[in-house]
Amino acid sequence: MKRILFSPLTVAGIIIGGAMFWILPGLIGHDVAPAISFTAEEEPPPALQRVQVRVRPVLAEERVAHLLVSGRTRPWRSVVVKAEISGQVADVLVEKGERVTAGQILVRLKEDDLPAKLAGGRATLNRRAVEYEAARALEQKAFASRIRLAETQAELSAAQAHLARMEIDLDHTHLRAPFAGIVESRTVEKGDVVPVGGIVATVVVLDPIVVVAEVTERDVAAIAPGTAAEAVLITGERLSGTVSYVAAVATPATRTFPVEVSLANAMGVVPAGMTAEVHLPLRPRPLHAIPPSSLTLDEAGRLGFKVVTDANQVTFFPLVIVDSDAEGLLWVRSPAGSLPPAVRVITVGQEFVQNGQSVEAVPETPFMPGAMPEAMPGAASGASS
Repeated sequence: MKRILFSPLTVAGIIIGGAMFWILPGLIGHDVAPAISFTAEEEPPPALQRVQVRVRPVLAEERVAHLLVSGRTRPWRSVVVKAEISGQVADVLVEKGERVTAGQILVRLKEDDLPAKLAGGRATLNRRAVEYEAARALEQKAFASRIRLAETQAELSAAQAHLARMEIDLDHTHLRAPFAGIVESRTVEKGDVVPVGGIVATVVVLDPIVVVAEVTERDVAAIAPGTAAEAVLITGERLSGTVSYVAAVATPATRTFPVEVSLANAMGVVPAGMTAEVHLPLRPRPLHAIPPSSLTLDEAGRLGFKVVTDANQVTFFPLVIVDSDAEGLLWVRSPAGSLPPAVRVITVGQEFVQNGQSVEAVPETPFMPGAMPEAMPGAASGASS
């Protein structure tokens, strides 16, 4: 028998034709499936239900919170000792780091001819005094005019002023500590020539010591001078003190306000320039206590939390964390002050709902030790919606 041979293209055409013959009859003559509808007795699937969220009622409470800021210690007082007359350094009587008392001589300048000038000034003063007494006696007897008496009196006053000036110059050869403290630096040596206004030493007072911190314009109004404060040094040492100064003008470069805390520092054991964490008490203000698990971010990336309003709609509030307590709750406030006194905070499900969305609020059940928290109803539907 003669065999019939088919080319590969012919075989492929036969296969495709057979497949089309099998499929097309099933498609022709069928209508589109009707839309899904539900009767009054039937419930819609979970995806179409309102999302349920767990809420916790929170009431605002007046609370004295503490602001934690970073600061740095500095001397309570610091004075640069300068020469009031020019001269050569005759002797240096202190070293850096030495404790000095008020009025103690730090540096002595050469007196040069000041003692001789002072002696001449005293002699001139004595002569002017005799001339004035003689003129006064003659004026009383009408042997001298009042003009002559006035001239001698003026000469006597000038001699007194000149002598006082020389005495001051002689005293200025002794450069003294203005108060009790520590010699932080000494910039001259014996033999140096010091001009008028030349720096010879710096004296500081470290008891009390001051911690200076910068506070934002948002918090400065809640800090009051005279309130108790605490500073934790980088070494871990805790020092108690009081707020001694709150700036009324912001630092232009940072727009923050300097706040100073004075701390007892017996014997100056805490040096200036150390880093410290400052705990500043704030004036009582209404705050809300929320669990950290309720925190979330909005579309703009702001940290906050979501609440359910009386109309069962979700509202997002940005927050400022002011304090925390031993129970792990965060005490917060709204930056704009728009947070109502009583709110229902979403504690479970806040990530599944959007701002303005209608939800069903389920009150949070108190957690019992050893009990497993219930699964939030509707969470799955919120995730799938």
